[in-house]
Parts: sequence; C-alpha cells; structure tokens
Amino acid sequence: MKTGFLVLKKLKEQGGDPISGQEIADELGLSRNAIWKAINSLNERGFSIESIPRKGYILRDITKRIDDDCLSLEVYKYFDEVKLDVYKKSQSTNSLCKENMDKGSKASLVVSLMQENGRGRVGRTFYSPRGGLYFSFAYRPEGRVMDNGLLTIAAGLSVYKAFLENYGIELDIKWVNDLIYRDKKVGGILTEASLNLETGLVDYIICGIGLNIKNPDGGFPDDLKEIAGFIFEKMPDNFNPNVLIGQIIRNYFVYLDDPNLIEKYKKVCYNLGKEVYFTRNNIEYHGLAKDINEKGELIVSLYGGKDINLSFGEVKIRGKRSEDREIS
Repeated sequence: MKTGFLVLKKLKEQGGDPISGQEIADELGLSRNAIWKAINSLNERGFSIESIPRKGYILRDITKRIDDDCLSLEVYKYFDEVKLDVYKKSQSTNSLCKENMDKGSKASLVVSLMQENGRGRVGRTFYSPRGGLYFSFAYRPEGRVMDNGLLTIAAGLSVYKAFLENYGIELDIKWVNDLIYRDKKVGGILTEASLNLETGLVDYIICGIGLNIKNPDGGFPDDLKEIAGFIFEKMPDNFNPNVLIGQIIRNYFVYLDDPNLIEKYKKVCYNLGKEVYFTRNNIEYHGLAKDINEKGELIVSLYGGKDINLSFGEVKIRGKRSEDREIS
C-alpha cells in the first residue's frame, strides 16, 4: 500500500488525537523522513494535517479533490486489494475496470471527471461531459450472485441513500437504472458480469455509475435538453466526491445483504403507479406499472386486463411516446 494512504489511515484512527511522526514511522516500519514527505505531499494535495509542537500530527480535514489515497481510505474495508485509477478524462470507466480485472486484479475502482465513450445498457452511449462524476467498481463475488437486475437495484438505492443523507436531496429511480431529479434524468447505472467459462461461475461484477453533478459548460446538447438535468444548482460546501463515492460503495454492499431490498426500492421507484410504454418483439405495449417482484422484474398491467413481467435489459420503459429517446 502507498505511504500516503497508510499515513492517512493512521491519522484517522487517532480520532482527532495527535500522533508523533516517529510513532507513525515506527508503527508503519518506515523512516521518519518518509513520513514527513508523505504529510507534506498530502497537505499540498488539499488535506489539512496540522503539526502541533511536541505532540504530533492531527488530521483536520480531507481533500475535496478526487484523490487516490483519499478514495483508498474510504473503500479499503470493502476491498482487500484494489487497483485504483483516477482520470481527468477517460474512455469508459466500466471498460477500464474490465481491463484491470482481466489482468488479475482482485478489485478495481476507476474514477473519471468525464468520459469520451461512456456506455449504457445494450450498447447505448452515456453522455458524460465535464461537470459530472463517473466511476466504476469491480469485485470478485463469493458464493451466490444476485441477478443483474437486483445488483442494479442495490446500486440505485445506494446512490439514493447517499444523496439523501449527505445533501437532503431525494432522487427518484426510474426502473431499473435511471436516476431522476425534478423529472429529468441526472444519472445512470450499468452493471455487468463476466462469466468464467471453465467453472460456469461469475468471475467478477462491474458496477458503473454516472452522475450529472452540475450543469455542464455550455449546457446539454439540444437533443438532451428536455430530458437531461443535473443535481446541484449551487455546489454545497460539504460536497466531497471521495466521500460520496465511498458512501455509495459502502451502501451497495450493505444492500446486497438486505432482505427488504425490493420493498425499499419500490418506495422510490419513479414508474410505479404510472403509465408506461414499451416494445417487445416489435410490438408496442401500453399499461400501468403495478409492482416489482422478488426478482426485480417490473409487473405491468396491460390495458385489457393481462399482467406482463419485464426483466432487466429486456426492454426500454418510456413514460409516454414523446420520451422515446435515450441518454443512458
């Protein structure tokens, strides 16, 4: 592990009490000079580490810039070893995660401030301009793996909870992977799984999340203005992308074990109780989104009395005909 992360971890474990550089060095098996260099580097990157004469160092605040050591501090309890990459601009964070996992990483976290080739469901593109936050994490599951739709549901609830608890913002979730705020799409989720052909088991899972944090420079393209939105008109003082990403990942792993996952999801599902349109086998259907079952399937009551179950990835749900456009 990197020296910066190890020093941060030790300072945070102090809970606000000072610790001397020599004590940190002794506990980590590093030189006193290495600790001094690490602390100087951390302060230059936006951390606030105070040096108190004859007492030691105290971590006063963490950086609000996206920082690999800060991200490691947020997620290390959930990944034994994580390949962590931070980009100002990238292609697709899901694709980069896949590359890391295919090379043998135990886990991967890729964060980017913009994507040039963001991906959505079934090969669609995901518009990813500067002003957003785009990240993907991948891990190798142990034991039984949830259906892909339930993984996406867990991810959606994780984002919902993080924004509600940190900023008092209540997002809606449009089944199954769109995040809605003020009736506009402000984010999307893409979960993928890689199958081991020798064992027939899932080798790793990737969860990608894209968020329109603020209005992009120049706004959205004309074809997206009516359906795409952003979360913050003014950035809150407590916004920290490292903390947000860490909390979403922590929430995700908690929700995977939550027996009330579906019931919690139904409370924030944007579609339930509303009219929806979808196309299956080149036939367009119109009905009422009635319920979500234990598999995460959307139950639609068609006009005429018949119920139909829609599985994740099968169809694109629309609220009305004029919404038949895709940004995820």
